[in-house]
Amino acid sequence: MTKMLVSVRNAAEARVAAGGGADFIDLKEPRAGALGGLPVAVIAAVVAALRRSGSTLPVSATIGDLPMQPLAPVLAQVHAVADCGVDYVKVGIERHADAAPLLRALAACGHAVVPVFIADRGLDPGDVQLACRLGFPGLMVDTATSKRAACST
Repeated sequence: MTKMLVSVRNAAEARVAAGGGADFIDLKEPRAGALGGLPVAVIAAVVAALRRSGSTLPVSATIGDLPMQPLAPVLAQVHAVADCGVDYVKVGIERHADAAPLLRALAACGHAVVPVFIADRGLDPGDVQLACRLGFPGLMVDTATSKRAACST
């Protein structure tokens, strides 16, 4: 069964996506990076608008393109985004010498976090295996840079 995730930036786009058959609503600002985050107030407003309209679709939001270290700011942003009422909080995981502490902290933070492994410099199999063992609700792989192919007719 195919499921459709639609990324949106505001309540109007979210309502269109929900009414258009989306299975998941994803909140992010692509102009702010691969995992560009929206302001927390916007995330809260979009979630509230969807729920007021009767939508029960799962909603995810990214914390933004934050460095993985130190842990405190990352975890603070995870809590802030989760407190907006989203179902899943997405956090970018770069290939790094020591991503394990962040993965363990995210798994223990009390929110449904989806690690998004940034694959531009390859994936560390040990980090992916650890994330699988930690019981996250899902894992994603994305790229920080996009390459657009030209299409001609």
